Amino acid sequence: MRIGRPLAEERVAGNTDTTARKKTKAKAAKKRTGSARAAIGKNKRVKIRRNALKLVVKVDSAAWAILEHYSRNDFNFYGTVLAPKQKSGKYNVRFDLLPESDNEYAVVRDRLTVLQPGEDEREYDYATELSAEIAEGCGGAEKEKKSNKAQDAIDTFLALSTEEQKSAKSFAYPYGSQADEVINWTILE
Repeated sequence: MRIGRPLAEERVAGNTDTTARKKTKAKAAKKRTGSARAAIGKNKRVKIRRNALKLVVKVDSAAWAILEHYSRNDFNFYGTVLAPKQKSGKYNVRFDLLPESDNEYAVVRDRLTVLQPGEDEREYDYATELSAEIAEGCGGAEKEKKSNKAQDAIDTFLALSTEEQKSAKSFAYPYGSQADEVINWTILE
C-alpha cells in the first residue's frame, strides 16, 4: 500500500454522485401543487388568531377591550390587507371587529392566514346558537351513559348515607365483564 498521492489509474472518477442536499421529486411536486402559503397582497382577506393579535394591540387601546371580550384564544379576527409589505416585513391590516378609530395594525406575515376566494367568516346562525345556549343553560339533554359495572358499584356505594358508608365492612369492585372478575375490598376501621 502506497502512502501519498495515488496514481492516475487509481483515482476515483470526478463525477461521483452524492446524496447531500439533493432536491427530491416529492418536494418539487409539492411546490407545484400549491401546498405552499397563499400569496398575500393589497386588498386580500386574512385572518389571525386572538392570541397572535394580542401581541400587536396596545393594552390601553379601545381594541384591547374588544380582544378581552372574546375569551377563547383560538377565536379568529378577520381583516383586509391595506398596504403591501413594509421594510420591516409587516403588513398593514384593517380588522373588521375592532373599533373604527383603532382597527389598523402592522402584523408580520407568519401570523396571518390568507383566505381563499369565497372562504370568509361564516355567518352566525342565531337559531342554532340560541338553542345550543338554552340547552347548555338549562342543563341540556344529558347523554345516556353506557352501563358500566365498575361505575355502578361506585355510584351505589356513594349513594349510601354517611353513617352506612362508615359502618360498611367491604366493597366489591367488578373489574371485568365476567361475573367472577370482582375485587373484594375489606374496609378497615
